[in-house]
Amino acid sequence: MTTEKYSEIDVDELMQKIKEDVAHRKHSVSYPIQSSSLTIGTALRLSHIETLLNAATEKSQPRRDLPTKLNRFPLNLSRRLQRFCLRVYHFLFKEQRAVNLSIIYAMRESLVLNHQLAQQIIDLQKQLNDVQRQATALEERLEEPHKHPILAEYDSH
Repeated sequence: MTTEKYSEIDVDELMQKIKEDVAHRKHSVSYPIQSSSLTIGTALRLSHIETLLNAATEKSQPRRDLPTKLNRFPLNLSRRLQRFCLRVYHFLFKEQRAVNLSIIYAMRESLVLNHQLAQQIIDLQKQLNDVQRQATALEERLEEPHKHPILAEYDSH
């Protein structure tokens, strides 16, 4: 019954194709990504970016005091004059603060996306390694036809 099912298969041709495929895979160069170095390097870069974003967020907050360059004579004589100058300063740079906060928000979203993409790369690399191990095991099994009942059956005919 099994011989009738597989009578159309040319075993020699199949074995030749398998050997060519194995030879091709052995000669092809693969560059596996080291997931641990990707994780450590990416984590360090992303934490550095996050630190810079925190510093930018802190700097983008509205001032409570005049900058030290402006805190000089005549402004240091009157507190009311300082508050007025601070209000003018806030008014002049209000739009710039809004733009800065929008950019910081966009960068934070990008940072989250980078975290997710890095994790997906690591997961895909693990899956690729598993598939490569399975393909190698399959190739090794197919190189020895006497272990396969279907191929051994055709070798005996």
